[in-house]
Amino acid sequence: MFCLLLPLGLWADCDSTGVSASYRSRDLPLLLKLAKAPGLCPDSQALAWHLAGVVYGRRNLLDSAIYCMRQAQSMREALAAGTYSLDLGKSNFNLGLYHKRLGQYRLAKPYLERACEVYSQLDYPSRLFTAYLQLSQVYTEIGDLQRADDLCNMAIQLARTENSEELLAKAYLDYGYFWVARDQPVKALQYLQQAHTLFQKQDLNIDAVNCLQMLASTLADQGEFAAAENYYRQVLAIYEQMDACTEWAIACNNLASVLITQGKHQAARPLIERATGIARGCQATQVLAQSADLRGEADLLGGDALAAARAFQQAQQYLLPSYQPTEITELPSAEKLRYLPNQLDYFVYLKDHIRALEIAYEHTADEKLVDAIHQAYARADQLVDFIRENHLGQSTRLFWRKRVLPFYEQAVAFCARRQQASKAFHFFEKSKAILLLESMVTNDALSEVPPALQQREALWQAKLMNLLQEPERGHAQRLRLQSALEHLRDSLRRHFPRYAAAQVQSAIPDADFFVTTHLSRPDACWVHYLFGAQAVYALVGQQGQWQLHDLGSAAMINQILSGVLSYFATADRIDRDPQGYLRAAYRAYTVLLAPLNLPNSGSLTIVPDGPLAYLPFAALVRD
Repeated sequence: MFCLLLPLGLWADCDSTGVSASYRSRDLPLLLKLAKAPGLCPDSQALAWHLAGVVYGRRNLLDSAIYCMRQAQSMREALAAGTYSLDLGKSNFNLGLYHKRLGQYRLAKPYLERACEVYSQLDYPSRLFTAYLQLSQVYTEIGDLQRADDLCNMAIQLARTENSEELLAKAYLDYGYFWVARDQPVKALQYLQQAHTLFQKQDLNIDAVNCLQMLASTLADQGEFAAAENYYRQVLAIYEQMDACTEWAIACNNLASVLITQGKHQAARPLIERATGIARGCQATQVLAQSADLRGEADLLGGDALAAARAFQQAQQYLLPSYQPTEITELPSAEKLRYLPNQLDYFVYLKDHIRALEIAYEHTADEKLVDAIHQAYARADQLVDFIRENHLGQSTRLFWRKRVLPFYEQAVAFCARRQQASKAFHFFEKSKAILLLESMVTNDALSEVPPALQQREALWQAKLMNLLQEPERGHAQRLRLQSALEHLRDSLRRHFPRYAAAQVQSAIPDADFFVTTHLSRPDACWVHYLFGAQAVYALVGQQGQWQLHDLGSAAMINQILSGVLSYFATADRIDRDPQGYLRAAYRAYTVLLAPLNLPNSGSLTIVPDGPLAYLPFAALVRD
């Protein structure tokens, strides 16, 4: 920029030397002072804002990093006036990256898209390559898997064009991550192995270590435990040599987890204790919680459900210090969970706590535990609603299918063992509500909200979560902030329909009220199926009562179902093999309908689930 052409005295200093020197010394107060200095030319001001954002980002103060980088980005966009510059690309890229690191993927997307455009126009292949991969990860998290796939392949092609094995290794690593996210481990391993082969030709770097960890995790999920152990031990040795405290502790826990999966709880315990000691040294609270959770898993394998329940409570304590239980049945209040950071992790630990209580009940037959278990299921269900309310599920759309639906199946299974059908009704309905939410709001609730309001909501929520971690301090400030946040969300509900749709709490009626309202006729019958990962259940409502049936393993019923559905694949299949069809339809009837003792007449309403939605129940035969 030619500042000499501007009116005399408008900018006293267009030299950015002082700004750069302040950055090199990490003098953040001076950078901020320069950014706001009225006498500094816009180029230098934008640079000061940019470098202040970089310093905040390196200190992991991402809200402040985003604020500073947005100032730089907006100034540089104005200065560019339709042209392209490297500085413009850098500010857009960093702003997108910081939003991504906060899990604000929809906010990150436009800035990373803009960075790709700038770097492409200026022909900066290495920067364009990195922007492609970051944007691919954003699209993966949002759920636009086709666009994510395209970007990964664009990065791979760019690496090949540049004839760079270093870039190609990174591209294969990200493409492996992409296939892991799509739950296709075979394809994931194909690209991860290629990445690992290329990384072995290079000096050790963080991407190579990440590749080892991803390989280990994917192999463990595939049951290849020996290979997974080998990779995890390599990772552990690397981080130990680097003295990278948090990563070292996580590596210990990862290896312990693989051993526990194989039932080797005694071999896992020293690793868990080692991880705990390392994590205490660097005050890695989340890693301490993970270690406590693994200790609980080891206790369950060792046959001590009570010790496991205490360990799972300790995992919750690390994330919620104000939770100080004295009994294994004690739970935190719902209000403490509403704005809790790390709600997704907390949900896992609370679910594990419930599992330990169930096993303790099986061992002791203590009826007091039954009420505690039902209360725990209700509290975890409230946490699911809070997670949706706080948009934390947007970071992985698979969370709802991989974590929440199995949780509802676990709750129904407990009710089935206790023959408490009316209590199971709520979880049958909530399992449908989760899928309804997914179809109703295909992306996160904030997708239509302007960026400034999104940022304000995220910032207030983060501040409120921090205040709730210190209940003895800032009580008045907490109440003011909570009131302001609720007022803001109420305003967003009124003005942005999709936000309102995602915020609405599922209105699940009481089981008895449902019977009275919808099944008042004596000949009315209602059958609601839940097709879980482990088993299939049927909830039958008739004559003012509910009955709950465990119909058997999901794998067995899925096989029977496939046998019937194969006859509808072509128009003439049944005509060509009528006896085979009758056998398949009868077998499906004996599993899905015969155990329910349904009346021979009257109205019958069937609510299918999963693959049962494809089954024409009227085509089944009784004999």
